[in-house]
Amino acid sequence: MSSNKRNPKVLFDTINSIVSPISPQLPIFSNDDCNKFLKYFVDKVANIRDNILPPSSHLSTDSDSLATLNCFSPVLLKDITNLINKIKLSSSSSDIIPTSMFLDVFNPIGPYVVLMINLSLLIGSVPSYFKHATVELLLKKN
Repeated sequence: MSSNKRNPKVLFDTINSIVSPISPQLPIFSNDDCNKFLKYFVDKVANIRDNILPPSSHLSTDSDSLATLNCFSPVLLKDITNLINKIKLSSSSSDIIPTSMFLDVFNPIGPYVVLMINLSLLIGSVPSYFKHATVELLLKKN
């Protein structure tokens, strides 16, 4: 600013840019851009659906190697819905689906969530992709 102290236009433009910044313009997307965006999410959903249930090759039909848990009652959709309604809206960066989005789509996918839970209880195994966790250390103030 000191180098332009004799140039009021430059000084005014500088002050004006600080006080009233220009709002960024939104990009204009073409139909091709929109179709690529749509394809990305359609492929993403298809990939998730393909990985939800383990392939049948991982399930053995040999009765000696397949342990069933007969002491569990099947989980009902209303039970899971009651639990889902108690979830906090906070999410972690490691969550595959943000909590708010999961809650928004739970009604149509709820029966499939219940199916996965009941299959896991029946075969006595939880798919490995549901076993990931992030442990964060919290410093306790004395």
